[in-house]
Amino acid sequence: WQNINIVNGTLDLNGFNVTLGGSLKNSGLVKLIGSEVVTLGALDNSGQGTVTYYGTDSYPTLALGDSYYHLNVAGNVTQDYQLSVLGNLNITGTLNSAGYNLFVGGDFNNTGTYTGGANSVYLIGKHQTIYGSNSFNNLIKRNNTSASLTFSAGSTQTISGVLELNGTQGELLVLKSSTPGNVWNINHTGSLK
Repeated sequence: WQNINIVNGTLDLNGFNVTLGGSLKNSGLVKLIGSEVVTLGALDNSGQGTVTYYGTDSYPTLALGDSYYHLNVAGNVTQDYQLSVLGNLNITGTLNSAGYNLFVGGDFNNTGTYTGGANSVYLIGKHQTIYGSNSFNNLIKRNNTSASLTFSAGSTQTISGVLELNGTQGELLVLKSSTPGNVWNINHTGSLK
């Protein structure tokens, strides 16, 4: 069994397929076009590294699986299962969730195109920011400790399904603007929970 540990470096697969019986531990950056066939024993996210998909074609799956620490989508990718991003999700290309749920532990930064379909986006971190204007089906953030959700000043979040933003008594969820004194907007046409 082979293991690869990326420490403060970059592994760019650049279209080449990889078969690895052991784990790929990423403490740096892994770059993929998206067309690669990658067979791993495991993707080890404990190194808190970043994976970037940068291909310009449409890819019907995420080659490294469905769990990441930081994920950059600079190409055109479609989910084929629920996706978990423990850190930041940056979309500068296109991410189509195709109705599968999305879990984000860090910031949600969309300067590209995000299409959720009939899915839910769960914000599972403590202090998180949503950058850009976005359209969500269901947007859910539940916290049982003090937490915050920051929105880009001037942005609009459109939610067509369930909007659930929950703190608990004495442990509030604070909603705020990235620039104090400047507004952000929620256009909600669905149900509250």
